[in-house]
Amino acid sequence: MQVKKLIFSLCFLCSVFGLMAQNAITVKGTITSKSDGEPIIGASVVQTNSPNVGTATDLDGNFVLKVADGSTITVSYIGYKSVPVKAAPTVSRTRILPPPSRRTIKSRRQTSRTKQRQRKPV
Repeated sequence: MQVKKLIFSLCFLCSVFGLMAQNAITVKGTITSKSDGEPIIGASVVQTNSPNVGTATDLDGNFVLKVADGSTITVSYIGYKSVPVKAAPTVSRTRILPPPSRRTIKSRRQTSRTKQRQRKPV
């Protein structure tokens, strides 16, 4: 009798998880620069509330990502501002990255000096 209850419980849990998985949507799109329209290669596309769910764009700026329905994705790239976008089945051919941010990195010049030893005759 207990084995039947255990099997029934496992089947019930599997069906509940199956229903929860149906709330996911597949987001497809292209990430391009607003300034020149060129595709952004290697931009990160991540589900905002779950940083473990994400991908990077390919050589043409395309990406495919499966996320929860109603969630938000964040697009980021080095030198650009991160942009949150409402997840929809298609984010096709949209230019969602703004021009590069104006923040610059201050560089420091570092030099090193070495002390040269003079050889003494033996």
